[in-house]
Parts: sequence; C-alpha cells; structure tokens
Amino acid sequence: MINSHSSICPQQGDNNNLLPFIEKDSLFFSLAGLILSVVSENNPIFNRSLPDADKKFIASHDEMGHVDINIAPCREEHLCRDFTRKIFTQQRMAFCRTEDGYVQLFFSTEDTLAPSCGISVDFNFSKFNYYIHDDAKEEFDPCKLASNIFLLQHSFINHQGLIIHAAGGSIYGKGIAFAAPSQTGKSTLSRLFLLSPQNRLFSEDRLIIRSVNTTWQVWGTPWLGSGTIACNEHAPLSALVFLSQANETKVTRLSPSVGLRRLLQVVSIPWYSPEWTHKGLAVCESLIQTIPMFELAFRPDQTAVQAVERLASALC
Repeated sequence: MINSHSSICPQQGDNNNLLPFIEKDSLFFSLAGLILSVVSENNPIFNRSLPDADKKFIASHDEMGHVDINIAPCREEHLCRDFTRKIFTQQRMAFCRTEDGYVQLFFSTEDTLAPSCGISVDFNFSKFNYYIHDDAKEEFDPCKLASNIFLLQHSFINHQGLIIHAAGGSIYGKGIAFAAPSQTGKSTLSRLFLLSPQNRLFSEDRLIIRSVNTTWQVWGTPWLGSGTIACNEHAPLSALVFLSQANETKVTRLSPSVGLRRLLQVVSIPWYSPEWTHKGLAVCESLIQTIPMFELAFRPDQTAVQAVERLASALC
C-alpha cells in the first residue's frame, strides 16, 4: 500500500535487495528495461487492485534511474476533447488524434459525450496524462496503465522493441522466443519445458524483444495467457522460433523473408497509422537481419523439448 505521509517508503519483501521503490502517491515499474512512473491523485484504489503478475514488475531500488514513461493525472479541462478526429472506436472506447498527440477515451454508457476516463498521450508515447471521473475512481486503478498493451506497443517501438505473442525464456542458457498466434501450442510447449529444471521460462503468452546497445534481449512480461508464468527476467536473444503442430517434431531454419512473414502474424504493430506501421516494420527488419529464425513443427511430447535443447546447444 502507498504511504502518503512519506516521500519514499520502501516496503519489505522476500529479498531485501529487491525492495520496491515507492514515492508518495507514486509507483515505479520496470518493463523490458524501461522505467514507468505512475502518479496518483486521490485515487482510493491506487495500487490495491494490481494482479500478482503486475506486482512482479514493480521496480527495485537497483533498477531505478531515468524514467522513460511518465503516467500522471490531469484535470478534465486539460484532457483534449477533439472528437472530430477519431481514428477508430471500439466497445465504448474512442481513440483520437489531437494537436499534441493522441487521446484514448472510455465511456461507461452509450453517451459518448461524457467519458468516464481518458488518457492524453504525446507523439512519442512517453507521457500519459489521465483523467478519471469521480464516479469511476472506485473502478479504475491508474497503475493498470503501466500494462496497457495498446499504448505501450508504440512506446516500445520507439525504444527499438516489439511486443510479440510468444512464450520463451532461457533454454540451456540461450534466450529463445517461441512465437505463435493464440491456440497454436505456446502453452502446451511451456508446460513441457517446465519439466526441465535447467530451463527457465519468462512468459507463456507475450514477450518483449528489444535491442539494447546493439544486442537483442528477450524479456518476460506481466501479460498472462492461460497459465501463470510472468517473470521479470531477461536474456540475450539467440533465436526466434515459430511454432506449428505436427505429427513428428522437426526444426527448420527459415530465411529472413519467410521469417518476416511469420513475425508479422504475431507482433503488435499500430496498423491504424502509416507512420507507426513504418516504424514498427523498421524494428522488425532489424530483428530478422540479426537473429536466426526457425520453425518448430512439433508433436506435444518430450521430443519437442529435446529438439529445442539440441538447437540451443548449437547456437552461438
């Protein structure tokens, strides 16, 4: 819980070297090497409704440094209400372009003139200013903005990163991502790998891949699939493996062009915008020119684990 009476309030955890870094009415998260700061203003459920997976990504003292994404409240009159430049609408949500960036509006009723909350975002997706109507403050925890996939896909593209539908982690000491659309076998393969103590999975549904100082890294995320794996860990990325189910297990090396087509099926890119599409594709191009890609056609048994472990042992 946030201590509103002190400027800095470390909280006791299982490991004293990884104490969450908390300031008055603020909480910091670490996600794929970026630091996100969330500030609250009189929100009664601030930091009280976080899923357990999200709590694993609260930043420690050791991780604190430059804040990459600032999330802070604003007054209703400061929230852009330019409804004439809608980009798209979806289930009581509108996403609009503004003079200063973008705004995402949420409505609790069919009345689209009275948003229950809204988020103004700058062009770089590094500053999120949110407004919550008084009637919605018992329902909306601003900490959840630190895991808003739709907004963060832009932020990570700007930091040479991609959110992808993938399971993965450290396999025989090598960072490997197993990418596939939903219902294609990520969770099945993850359960098989959990039986191998020498392997460590970071996530079973979504990973973040990002180039840091010219080295591609794979990170776990708080976005759960059908299981419970969400680890705030990372490793140098050695291979990107695309999954398909088959009667026999086989690993095949893919060309960059084939790998790109498979990657575009699982990566989060803001296709609504030609500008953001271009930026996202540029990151994809850089990835496929650097990281080897394979297809794992697998039978859901230990032959799949053995094939991947052989691949990991052969990777540089």
